[in-house]
Amino acid sequence: MSSSCDEVTYFPSYEIITGHYNGGMYFEPDMRSVSMRGVRHVMRNFMREMTDQKNQADTIRPDVVTQGKSNFQELSKLVCEEDALDP
Repeated sequence: MSSSCDEVTYFPSYEIITGHYNGGMYFEPDMRSVSMRGVRHVMRNFMREMTDQKNQADTIRPDVVTQGKSNFQELSKLVCEEDALDP
């Protein structure tokens, strides 16, 4: 799809996390959840390659962190369907 639309660009975040060359280092011990290390790595690459903010410090604004924590707390209340099926 992105190759047929000039206004769409593909960024390989999935491949960055799941690439065999990483040996699973961007996953939590359950090998299903992406670790914060993986998220930081993807976002650092995204900012470097896809924005003009290439020279800014590797920091996240406090308001973004607060909103992210709130979102993660809400998401953590959800139950994975696969987990729900486990006795």
